[in-house]
Amino acid sequence: MDTIVDAIVWILPAYLANGTPVLTVYLVRRTGHRPHPIDRGAFFIDGKRLLGDNKSVEGFIGGVVAGATGGALLQMFGLHEIFSALLLSVGALLGDITGAFIKRRLGLKPGDPAPLLDQLDFVIGATLVYYLYRPAPLEYVVVALAITPLVHLATNAVAYTLKLKDKPW
Repeated sequence: MDTIVDAIVWILPAYLANGTPVLTVYLVRRTGHRPHPIDRGAFFIDGKRLLGDNKSVEGFIGGVVAGATGGALLQMFGLHEIFSALLLSVGALLGDITGAFIKRRLGLKPGDPAPLLDQLDFVIGATLVYYLYRPAPLEYVVVALAITPLVHLATNAVAYTLKLKDKPW
């Protein structure tokens, strides 16, 4: 059981980073502003948008801040390092952006479901960027990959219920 809890604490900054952009964009829109797409409306050589409007600068920044803040709070209790949390947060969002890029190439629109890709892209991205600093314990990565699809679906259902997302997945 300790391994599961330790794995959740390890990946928590990535979870916070991945979940926060939806709330950040909601708050930006509530102020009457439009979020700025990360791809700035650019198209790839296949004629499709690089990422789409759902990946915003504000969401990326909000996600990194949330993940790093979560890591700082965990560091106060000796449970994390803020630098590790920052890496996991940036990695999670880069993984999510990579997932969006892949979805566009497959002809999927923003918000269209892509089972497993939608749930695991951010964990894979977080793990890869974290690896630049130090290898992640394999058991943590396995636990994170195993529990994330259910956690992701549950949190998306909550965000949909709260009208933060247009679709429940």
